[in-house]
Amino acid sequence: MLSLVAATFAAGGCLINWDDYEPLPISNGAGGEGAGGDAPSNGGNGAGTSSGGSGGSGGTAHGGEGGSGGGPPTDACGKTELLTDDFSDGTMAGFWSSDTAAATGGEIVFTLPIETESWSGLGTYRAFDFTDTFASIEVPVMVDTSSTAEAFFSIVYEGSSLTISERNGDIRASSYMSTGEWNLIASKPYDPVEHRFWQIREAAGMLYFELSADGANWTELESVPSGGYFPLEYVHIEFGATTEGTEMTPGEAHFDNLNGGTPSDMSWCPIETLKDDFDDGTKALVWSASYANGPCDALEENGELVLRTSSGASSECAYMTGPAFDLSNGQLSVHVTELATNVESHYAFLRIEENSSHGVSIVFADGQLRMKSEQGAGEDTVALFVYDPAEHAYWRLSDQGTGILFETSSDGVNYVAVATTDTMPFDITRTVVMLGAGDAGMLLSPGSEAHMDDLNIARTN
Repeated sequence: MLSLVAATFAAGGCLINWDDYEPLPISNGAGGEGAGGDAPSNGGNGAGTSSGGSGGSGGTAHGGEGGSGGGPPTDACGKTELLTDDFSDGTMAGFWSSDTAAATGGEIVFTLPIETESWSGLGTYRAFDFTDTFASIEVPVMVDTSSTAEAFFSIVYEGSSLTISERNGDIRASSYMSTGEWNLIASKPYDPVEHRFWQIREAAGMLYFELSADGANWTELESVPSGGYFPLEYVHIEFGATTEGTEMTPGEAHFDNLNGGTPSDMSWCPIETLKDDFDDGTKALVWSASYANGPCDALEENGELVLRTSSGASSECAYMTGPAFDLSNGQLSVHVTELATNVESHYAFLRIEENSSHGVSIVFADGQLRMKSEQGAGEDTVALFVYDPAEHAYWRLSDQGTGILFETSSDGVNYVAVATTDTMPFDITRTVVMLGAGDAGMLLSPGSEAHMDDLNIARTN
């Protein structure tokens, strides 16, 4: 199953305009989250731990046959059950990205074209943890079950997927790997009453594909070991419908009540849990939304993150988190060990954002540091001053309750408060982190490098 994730980029312009040094707008699986979409979980399945309890029918939307265990531990965060939606607000704001879905009557509706090959789907901007948790959805209206039109619900990781779908009158569990290998795990005749709810669940190293008539009592379609597919820690959820192009009456697919549809008590993981010393030379999975626009490479070399551009070309690249993090009562810091201060067109940034138009950044360009806040169409330069590589070697953003505090430090221990936003510019409980650099593309630019290290790793005297 192809992922919904896509990327778009915009090029920089004149050097004397600070806007030229903004992180380029993107939507590569990390674009914008609006205000909607958050909603409470299905409740647990018994009282056990994340590896499963004694079963039973605890909670209001799980339980059933044999029980699903106790759900994740009480300190669990960032899991797929955080993502809930009853689609009653008539929009797809929030977690979702789609050009082909319509919110109608409290449901997501995909109307399929006649005799036309098509893929219509809704997918999450953010990545979620799918270990020891679940994802479920209601399918009240199915595509024409006598045709090759297909409705699907998938857990997706970089082009690979685990899926429950209906096609040709069968309900199916399947896997698809980005290498092109598709595998039918199980199938049985589809029953629109008994198979109204679909659920994929992971517990204690096993994947369960489950079906239900009421969203509370589940029967197993199949279970398989969870190893051997793809990493489950940073996945996206997608659902929708497809046609091959020969269907005369493909019909519609309606989806509702993702993960029960009611708000979840779970939150994104605290920002303090995001740490990287870049010593292992490999991009960690948490940076699954990283991007490169133009001739720019983000590599881990000699224990640092190196962002390297080529000469004479407009470009930008960044490490970017797939999941969001909660900045509440927290802080985010990075050691900036080297910038191309002799290259006029070079810029580098530390940024946190709710979406591409709501965020705060510390940006270096043209020999200056800019502290910037964006709120929709408006933006504010909170502070602007000459960059000193010794005095400003560490950059930090912190929650101050009513605003975001910008700080710099020479040693990573003693920080100097530079400025604070007047208000909280966005929902800091779901922020994405970006470490990036680029080149505005002057013709004679020799290319440039930015080096960063020790993200959120505290130093002591």
